Amino acid sequence: MDEFEKSLYSTENYLDCNNPELKQAKKELLKQGYSSIHRAAEKFWVLCVILLVPFAMCNLFIHSTWFSIPILICGGLCGILFSDFMSGLVHWAADTWGNLEWPFVGGTFIRSFREHHISPSAMCNHDWIETNGDNFMLVVLPLYLLSRKDYYLNSQDGTVPLWDLFTAMFWLTTAIGISLTNQFHKWSHTMKPPALVTLLQRYWIILPKSNHSLHHRPAFDGYYCITTGWLNPLLDKTKFWRHAEYIVYKITGLIPREDDWKWTGLVNETPDVVKKYLEQKKNIQD
Repeated sequence: MDEFEKSLYSTENYLDCNNPELKQAKKELLKQGYSSIHRAAEKFWVLCVILLVPFAMCNLFIHSTWFSIPILICGGLCGILFSDFMSGLVHWAADTWGNLEWPFVGGTFIRSFREHHISPSAMCNHDWIETNGDNFMLVVLPLYLLSRKDYYLNSQDGTVPLWDLFTAMFWLTTAIGISLTNQFHKWSHTMKPPALVTLLQRYWIILPKSNHSLHHRPAFDGYYCITTGWLNPLLDKTKFWRHAEYIVYKITGLIPREDDWKWTGLVNETPDVVKKYLEQKKNIQD
């Protein structure tokens, strides 16, 4: 990572840079959201995926032939593109809407995205389970269904329909892409990733550092896709996210990134949960 990329990941240009107490309070509050129960659940999902992926792959490939390779490649590429788009959609939604007080998703899902913006390199200290556990949870069901899929169910002549092979490969690569998205994301923030990872980044097979660093330019309003980043130039050039935000705003009245900018210090406001946390600390000290 060169000096230019380091500067893009820097948080020293946030408006709260001169208030170390406030910055520290934000980091402490966000870090508290990772509980032992959450950790146990992540271990379970990781184990499930490790067991299911080989079964899903074997079930697909034993029903494939040499003649089905082109359709498998096509399905795989479409699956990678779809996983990249979904990573962007989820990333955009979590960055743009909601706060830590939203039920169900606030203290877990949204929390992790707020933490990442105020401390971009924090995820580099997460181990493999904490990095990937939540994403693994999302793909357990599709991987289970793929491992149990009856490829002859829609067969008319005893051969596996090509459409079934295409869709199976599509969902398999989508599931694998989604499950590894956070790992690819973490490597884009890692100062010295493994040599193989650096090679994959250089040839844009997985998310490159140069691509993702564009997201970390305040106001964090673009380049949301974090699996491969292939779709980022297209979605930003067509203003896809701005159009989506306009639709949500017109329907709900919610203001894009209102909460996120409070956390990153891009506006002179402090999130309510941080104010409460600082008051509680002060009362304890008194």
